[in-house]
Amino acid sequence: MQTDSRKRPHLAMLIVIAAVGPLAMNILNPAVPVIEKYFSTSYQTAGLTLTYYLFALGVTQLIVGSLSDRFGRRPVVLVGTVVFIAGSIACIFATSIEALILGRILQAAGGCTGLVMGRTMIRDMYGMEKAASMMAYMVMIMVIVPIVAMPIGGFLTDHHGWQATMTLAGIFASLAL
Repeated sequence: MQTDSRKRPHLAMLIVIAAVGPLAMNILNPAVPVIEKYFSTSYQTAGLTLTYYLFALGVTQLIVGSLSDRFGRRPVVLVGTVVFIAGSIACIFATSIEALILGRILQAAGGCTGLVMGRTMIRDMYGMEKAASMMAYMVMIMVIVPIVAMPIGGFLTDHHGWQATMTLAGIFASLAL
């Protein structure tokens, strides 16, 4: 029989799943001018890859908590991560700006599950006093991820094309899965 500590995910794992969404949100930002040229579209239209990502992230947050209460935390995180990976693949192979935006919406919906569930599972696993301490670690990572993601996105875009940013995001989510 497993002990209680083996049933619970480690804090590091919760941080990784929570970092998937913010990583994907910020890693593509330096590529917007390249995407504009790649799809022969306007800068504003290319910028919708971020706008719709943020919109989908916000809307999905309203739904994920209820789904996890109904179906459990782990299944929601697993399904969300698979949706994120599918969104990343859709982005990599997008042949139009609309397809890229749709892929980004899928990424956001999937990435949101880790973001919301990471915090929720910390609250579930630890008492109020300990949860606050553990949440501080998560917040620290959530501040660092966007700072690190943008230069990585710029490097990947410059050397391997904008699709490389989505490939890295998909690989990161696959590791979290």
